[in-house]
Amino acid sequence: MERQKQNFLNILNAYVNEKAINLDMPDYNEIFHLAKINSLEAVVYSTLKQNEIVPEDVDVACLENIFNTTVMYSVKQEYVTNEVVKILTANEVEHLLFKGAIIKRFYPSPELRTMGDIDIYVNFDNRDKVKTILLGNGYKLDEVNSHTNVWNYTKNNIVIEMHTVLFERNLYQDISLDDYYKTPFLLAIKDDEYSYVFTIENHLVYMLLHMAKHFVNGGCGIRMLLDIVFVLKTSNDLDWQYIKSELQDNNIYQFALNIFSLSTDLFGVKYPFEKNENNLDYILEYMINGGVFGYEGKNIDAIRTSKKTTGKGNILRLIFPSYKDITTRYVWANKYPRFLLPICWIKMWFYRLFVVKENSFKRVIDMAKSGNDAIAHRKILESIGLSKD
Repeated sequence: MERQKQNFLNILNAYVNEKAINLDMPDYNEIFHLAKINSLEAVVYSTLKQNEIVPEDVDVACLENIFNTTVMYSVKQEYVTNEVVKILTANEVEHLLFKGAIIKRFYPSPELRTMGDIDIYVNFDNRDKVKTILLGNGYKLDEVNSHTNVWNYTKNNIVIEMHTVLFERNLYQDISLDDYYKTPFLLAIKDDEYSYVFTIENHLVYMLLHMAKHFVNGGCGIRMLLDIVFVLKTSNDLDWQYIKSELQDNNIYQFALNIFSLSTDLFGVKYPFEKNENNLDYILEYMINGGVFGYEGKNIDAIRTSKKTTGKGNILRLIFPSYKDITTRYVWANKYPRFLLPICWIKMWFYRLFVVKENSFKRVIDMAKSGNDAIAHRKILESIGLSKD
C-alpha cells in the first residue's frame, strides 16, 4: 500500500486503540486529503494533536477551524435529534433512531463521528401526522429533496430524514429487504417511551446491509468500516449465531466475513467466525480512494448503468423519467396528474440545472460509457462477496 495511505490508516488505528502513532515520512497534505474525502478530518486532526504531533506544511489554523466546526455542528444535530424525539414522544408517535445518530454512541468521541443528516423511521400511517407536528414546531418540509419513502425536514440548517421504509432497493432479486424490514420495531428495543433503537445485533446486520448497498451502487469509504469496528470493539456478549443466521438469510455472509477480516487486520477487533486469509489490500485501497460514499474519482453513472441490461434505456429514464419514477423520486411531483408529466420534466430539469447545478450533459455522456471503472467495480464486487449471477 502507498506510504501516505498507510500513514492515514496508522492514525486511525491510533484513534481506535488509543495508542501512539507510527508514521513513515508523512505528507500531511496527502493525509488530510484522504481524511477530507472520507469525512475524517476532525478525527485525524484530534488524534495528531493528542499525540502532540504538529502537521507540517499545512494550515493548522484551518484544521483547527474544521475541528471546531465539526464539533459545533454535531452538537446542533444532537440538540435537534433530542428535540424531534421529544416532539414525537409528546404526540405518542413511535419512532426508530438508526444509522449515524446511534452509531456515534459507540465512538470514544461521538461528536467527531460526522453525519450529513439525522435518520428516523416512522410507520407510514403516521407520516402525515408527523408532517403536521413538525411543521407546527418550526420545521420545514424540503419537497425538492424529499421522495416517496423519505421526507426531509430542516431546521437551523439541520436535515432530518424521516423514513417510512428502511431499504428502497434489494441487493438481490430473490431477497426482499423491504419485506425483511417491514416491521422494524420488532427488531428493536425501547430507548424511551416511544423511541426505539435496533438491538445491537440487528443494528450490526443493518449496518452491513447498508454498507453492501453502497458497495453495489459504487462503493463506500473507510468511515463505514470504522463504524463496524467500534460496534464490535465496544459490544460484549453478542449473539453471534443469530447474526450469522441473519447475514446468511440476506446473502451477505461472505461480504461480512471480508469486512470483519479487514476490521481485524487493521484495528485488531475480534469476531468468532472463520477469518478470510485472502489479501484484501486492493479492496481497502478501493475504499480509501473512493471517499466516504465511494464516489471519488469514479464514473459512478457508468458503474450504475453497467448494472442495467439496457444502458440506452437507463439514459432515457434519466432525461425523461416515467410518471411512476418521477413521483417516487420527488414529493412535489405527486401534485401533478399524469397528463402533466411534461411539466414535471421541465421542473425537474430546472432543478437539476439551476438549483443543484448538475452537469446533466456530462452525466448522460458518462452513462453511455462502460469504461474501466465499471469493469473494476464488478471485480471488486466479486472479490468482496457481493456478486450474484
